Amino acid sequence: GLVSITVDGGDFGDDVVTVNGTTGDELIVYSPTGTTSANVQVGALPGITRHAVLGHCAELGISVEEGIVSRELLRDATEAFVTNSLLEIVPIRRLDGKELPIGPVAKQLMVAYSATIPR
Repeated sequence: GLVSITVDGGDFGDDVVTVNGTTGDELIVYSPTGTTSANVQVGALPGITRHAVLGHCAELGISVEEGIVSRELLRDATEAFVTNSLLEIVPIRRLDGKELPIGPVAKQLMVAYSATIPR
């Protein structure tokens, strides 16, 4: 599934990043300053997958701040991914022309999340 990242928060302000894709998409960005999860006040849905991933972050010692994902934060991102119940954790590989790797945070969370889901 394709996910569109839009740097136009509409009612939330021009510098706020929102995710447009399947229902329940949640953007999580990792940068040198830390990990940020979009706040539910700016459009993130408080879904089951988001809750599970944030729980795995706590278990793995990955500090997450819920807040606004801004253009500046995306520019500094070393990895980013979206979560939703259908696709689970989907790394973003290109962001505004910048190649992003599937980084260690996403890999750790993909393994942790996968281990909790019956297959």
